[in-house]
Amino acid sequence: MVRKKMFGKAHNFSLDGKKPVRGWYLIITNNGKEFLVRRNFRLPWYGFQEVYQTGISLAPIAILNSVEIKNRSFLGAGIGIAIAPLVRMIVPMELIFGESNLPINVLEGVYNIFGLSIIVMLAFFLTSFYRYKKVESYIQKQGGKLSKLGYIKSNQYLTLMANGRELW
Repeated sequence: MVRKKMFGKAHNFSLDGKKPVRGWYLIITNNGKEFLVRRNFRLPWYGFQEVYQTGISLAPIAILNSVEIKNRSFLGAGIGIAIAPLVRMIVPMELIFGESNLPINVLEGVYNIFGLSIIVMLAFFLTSFYRYKKVESYIQKQGGKLSKLGYIKSNQYLTLMANGRELW
C-alpha cells in the first residue's frame, strides 16, 4: 500500500453552474493537480473515500467560495409536504412497512425491519450509482476519462461550520 501526502483545498463543483454536485468534491492540490473524491456511503468512523482523476481540468467549474451559489429552492419540500398525505391515503401502509405486528410477533417485526433496511440500502446504492454516472458522462462529454486511483483519508476537516462543528 502506497501512502502519499497531498496538500490542497477541497471545493464543491457544479456541472450546470446552478447547483453543486452532491456526493463529490474536488481537491486542487498546492502544485495544481486535481482529484475528484466520491463521498457516498461514507461513515464517520471509516475515513477512506474513493479518489479519481480525470484527463481534463475541472478548476473552471469549481465553486471557490460558498457564496457563489445561493439560489436554493424549497419548492420540492413544499410539494413533498402537500403530496405525502395523498400518498398515505392511496398506498396501503402494509406495502411500505410490512404487515402490522399485532399481536406482537418478534419474527414478524424483524422481518419488517429487515425489509425496510434492504429498501433503504438499495435506494442509497441507486442514488450513488446515478451520481457517479452523471459525473462520468459530463467528463466524457468534455473529452476526459474518469479513472480511479485508490482511496484517500483526510487528516483535517473539510470545513468549519458557524457553530464550531467540523464537517468531515
